[in-house]
Amino acid sequence: MKRINSIDGLNVFQESTNSAIKIVVDENLEILVKEFEREGLKFNSKVISLSNNSSTINTPQATSPPLFLHSMSVDHFNTTSITSISKGAHRGSKEHLMVPNNTQLHLNQNISPITPSQQQQQQQQQQQQQNSLYKSPLSLSTALASHQTSPFILGYAMDDMNKDDELAIIPPYLVPSHPFSEFTSTTLLLKVYRQHLNQSETLVEDETQEILLENSKSLTQYIYRFVDSNPQLLQNLQISLEQLIWMLYLMVDYFTKSIIDPLNISQSIKKTSISLKEDNISTTNNNNSSSSSSQNRSKYSTLSFIEILNNLIPIHTPFTDYDEIESIFSEMDSTNSYQEISNHFNESLELLTIFYDWLLEFIQFKKFNESEDSNDSSSNKELNDKIKNINNLNQLKMKYMLLKVYNIVKTCAIVNINNSNAYRGFIPLPHYMLQINIHKPKDVNTTKQQPLKKLDNLFKKSIQLHFYRLKNAMNGSSSSRNSSTEIVAILKNKIYKESPIFLDNVEMIPIQEFNNRKQHSSAGSNRNSVLISSEEYEDDLSNWDLISNEELLMYYGYSLNEDNDNLTFRIKVYKSEKELMELCKDDQEEFQREMKLMKTKIKILQSIGIGMNLSASSEGNHKLCISEDGYFVETLTRDKQLGTNVLEVCRISKLREGESYFYEENQCLTMINPRNELETLVSLSKNLLQVLNLILKKVHLINDGSICIGSQMLSTELEKYYKQHQSIVEQSLLHVSTLKSEFCRSANSRALQSSYVKPIADIYRKFENWLKSGGVIFPKIQIANFNDSTGRGVITTKRIEEGEAVIQVPKNYLITVDVAKSHPVLGPIFAELHFNDDTVLFLFLIYEKENPNSFWRPFYETLPSYFTTSINYSATELLELEGTNLFEETLQVKQQLQSFRDYLFPELSKQFPDVFPETLYSWENFLWARSLLDSRAIQLKIDGQIKSCLVPMADMINHHQHAQISERFFDEETNSFKMISCCNIPVNNQVFLHYGALQNWELALYYGFVIPNNIYDSYHIGFELDSEEMEHEQDTEVKKEFELLKKKKLKLLEDHNLSLDSHFLRKDRIPSKIFAALRVVLLSDKEFNPHVDIFNPITRRNEEIVLQTLYGLVLMLLKRFSSTYHEDKQLLESLIEQQQQNQNIRSSEDLEDDEEDEDENVDEPNDIRSTEQMSMVLQYRIEQKEILSMSIEKIVDIMKEMSFEIPQSPSDVSDNDLDSQEEEEEEDDDEFYSDTNDSTDEN
Repeated sequence: MKRINSIDGLNVFQESTNSAIKIVVDENLEILVKEFEREGLKFNSKVISLSNNSSTINTPQATSPPLFLHSMSVDHFNTTSITSISKGAHRGSKEHLMVPNNTQLHLNQNISPITPSQQQQQQQQQQQQQNSLYKSPLSLSTALASHQTSPFILGYAMDDMNKDDELAIIPPYLVPSHPFSEFTSTTLLLKVYRQHLNQSETLVEDETQEILLENSKSLTQYIYRFVDSNPQLLQNLQISLEQLIWMLYLMVDYFTKSIIDPLNISQSIKKTSISLKEDNISTTNNNNSSSSSSQNRSKYSTLSFIEILNNLIPIHTPFTDYDEIESIFSEMDSTNSYQEISNHFNESLELLTIFYDWLLEFIQFKKFNESEDSNDSSSNKELNDKIKNINNLNQLKMKYMLLKVYNIVKTCAIVNINNSNAYRGFIPLPHYMLQINIHKPKDVNTTKQQPLKKLDNLFKKSIQLHFYRLKNAMNGSSSSRNSSTEIVAILKNKIYKESPIFLDNVEMIPIQEFNNRKQHSSAGSNRNSVLISSEEYEDDLSNWDLISNEELLMYYGYSLNEDNDNLTFRIKVYKSEKELMELCKDDQEEFQREMKLMKTKIKILQSIGIGMNLSASSEGNHKLCISEDGYFVETLTRDKQLGTNVLEVCRISKLREGESYFYEENQCLTMINPRNELETLVSLSKNLLQVLNLILKKVHLINDGSICIGSQMLSTELEKYYKQHQSIVEQSLLHVSTLKSEFCRSANSRALQSSYVKPIADIYRKFENWLKSGGVIFPKIQIANFNDSTGRGVITTKRIEEGEAVIQVPKNYLITVDVAKSHPVLGPIFAELHFNDDTVLFLFLIYEKENPNSFWRPFYETLPSYFTTSINYSATELLELEGTNLFEETLQVKQQLQSFRDYLFPELSKQFPDVFPETLYSWENFLWARSLLDSRAIQLKIDGQIKSCLVPMADMINHHQHAQISERFFDEETNSFKMISCCNIPVNNQVFLHYGALQNWELALYYGFVIPNNIYDSYHIGFELDSEEMEHEQDTEVKKEFELLKKKKLKLLEDHNLSLDSHFLRKDRIPSKIFAALRVVLLSDKEFNPHVDIFNPITRRNEEIVLQTLYGLVLMLLKRFSSTYHEDKQLLESLIEQQQQNQNIRSSEDLEDDEEDEDENVDEPNDIRSTEQMSMVLQYRIEQKEILSMSIEKIVDIMKEMSFEIPQSPSDVSDNDLDSQEEEEEEDDDEFYSDTNDSTDEN
């Protein structure tokens, strides 16, 4: 015999060129099969073989990869051995490959290297294999014409085989019998159940039929109580009640036959007392062959059925090898974004643990209790330790065996067994596995659990059949003599020569029925089964699903090629109501806002069909594929790196309350707005990166040698599975990185559009040295003065990579309330006065401003002495904003600040004159401190608490809509603040941060600048349902009807998440919510319908009055301004020209003056500040007017389309005809602005 190759540690031999292929089965498996044959097992060797002549050659590659045969070791039979169950123990199992071209495969530990000639011969063999594909009649096999539901085969057909052809004759006692069908199995469960109830010691077999029916009925109720108490168990484990009883029976059988435990000695001793009386009755009437077999049966009476099946079935899965892969599957994704085999396995494991606890209760398994023996003498301690170890080990053995039982029941209990009560069971023949696609019925994955059809007694038929047989046996009936004779394994459908005999194509019937079928067939009936036509196969395809790679790997131990691979990715779209209640338990108003946002997101998802079940019924009962806790599930592949809807759904998940108002139909298909897009891409990138790190960790655990996986096949398949996922995630990350680079392109192009100079003032050199001495890290950026409108900012000196920390500031360089409370002078006072954190930080900032010896002096010297925020506007400038959002908000902030100061001073100055002098805590310094906090403070989570922080150096980074900075956070690991880039930033490029989706009034109020054509800018409007006519209405019935209609309208608005007083106009569009709300407000009683579609025109009358009302409202708001649009534009142009001249003057001064030690805003002339501030006022006012003017144009366009009468256009109204808003100058207003005017004069 000549060795020709070596595969996976196995040597391949060729005896002769014409010899048939023979699968070399492990010696222990051969011994087991021979023992079965001596006990009565008979193979039909004329038609069935463990191999074929050219099975792999004539089997298409798509459905039949190399055949894997499992071989057993003697260790498997020594089930009571302690070492056989310990983690990492040698399992004694090896894989065998069947190879083509007249070769044999033998086990040989002496592996020789492959020579070049051998490699060439192997390549030739593979080429021959490819050339011979699709030339065999196997392509017509049933295996290819119908849905394959199992990868297990019993061998290959040596000739064409027809329906009902015999495969093997099996003694009945080798076949595990389901308790629903056979009394022998029922008696075992009843025996244990009676012990569980502490009933009499009378043998179950000696009881009357009535008592047994009563006991079995009680057992049925006991089982139902367990199922009812765990309603999701059957559904989530994807098993039936029949399979659950299979698991219970096999585990009880294993416990009674194979577990010997000092604490459970009573059950162990009694295990041999379970009578097989039924077999004794039946075998007395059988022939000599059966009698002879029963005499030899004692050899296997000590082995449980699951141990026999475990040795016959070649399967290595996470369930069968859990003790070896536990550490791999314990590593989980903390974000719940990555749904992989570990998630599914651990969910099943949790449910099986529930079943395991119930099983131990059922069999009355006693656990070792240390407290009971804590006072024992030292002489008994060693014995107790041994008992404890044995008991713990037996618990492990039971637990691990349960996982195997579940796996085997789920995958192999599929053989039809016809024995008076049809059910699916096992066949005690060697199984072999082909790595193929297999199917399952679609209803297996139904999300809604079907109600369990309960029977009064699950075991009634088994008991009745037993007593029927017993009665006939006593009467000498011939039928009873054959009641327990051999079982015949037959084919269910025709197959051709050399085709694999799949497990789901096998049926087991009593030999009497087999003989009857043969007689019927010989009488002239057609035995040949008709193969399923391709048309029938295609029509039937809609009822079946392919089993996923996760399920294949989890239950069969293999996965298919990368074309079938995908990755399940989850996105948290919204917080559930339960989560919101916990989050906002102390703030009901916040809870209502969040609930409104949640409902808005759900409606957006429904409107675009995201996650909808397209196979829903005709009634339209669509179901969103979003879990109750707000997760959306998507599949990622190599072709679709972000699935079909990941990007769109993630955009929806990042919507904020204000943004959700402006959302329009299908807007998530493109960028909603820059802030949302940046957060979306950063979130996706973070989640994918966490998934990748987890995958790499799992691959490392598989390969590093610290985990011993006994099955090389399982280890290889797990590694392949995770590496395929790794490839998908890496491609997804690359795609997101490209999207981020595109997003930041406009910010990165600023280097080509503006010039800059490095500040040469001494204060900046001191500042940078101070930062570096304290461990602040910013190696690739520096401070720069830009010649454009951004002014001072930060520029790159080296290229910054995506995901790199742009700046890192240690905790001790962050100005927080903790720093203020630890101040040697202020700290004791703050502790005495019990001020809140905001007050403490506010007073600290003003105190340190004038402290020449302050640790923070280098930072303070870089801060502006004056901020151009709107609270610093003069009375004249502020009055120019009257009637706008900015005017109202600024007044409110200044009033609050004045009240805050009046509360503290002069009282604090009186108590602590040296620490809090009123001259230091002046109104100007209060304005300065408020502007400093508004424009530069960051909210960070430090030590589990949200705190306001000032971060030196980081506060110099300017704002841009497409900023490159993606994150700013406090890193607990490094105990420092970090800013992270979301893309590559070129050298000599300004670094930007996105301050938020802020309107111009917010930018002016908090940051001191406005942005022309700000996409977030809007104009606030509102409506009322109250009617002035109703106030004077005398008829009470009319008033009642009006109030009733008003309530209906409010309810209709609430149902659509709309309000009356919170609506906004924008330049680019009039939000659909404005029209919807106005349609409801202006509905007449006759037009009202609670089910009307308010987002589309309701009636012509209603739509016309809606447009006219909105037109009149917007025109009125436009007329409120005291100046025209053209006047504001002309004045702004002149101010910009003057401002540019001032900027050029300051830039030249910066270049010439090496000794300058003040910021650009220090000692600025008042006229320059006034110019800048008036420019912002005009720019803001112009933006507001443009919003109103463009809204009027859009309303007119809609009226034209609908052929409505067009009102007078604003362009037809001269500037002189516009009604000026009446200026009301009240005395209290003059008093309020007195401080501002004084401070302005002083400056």
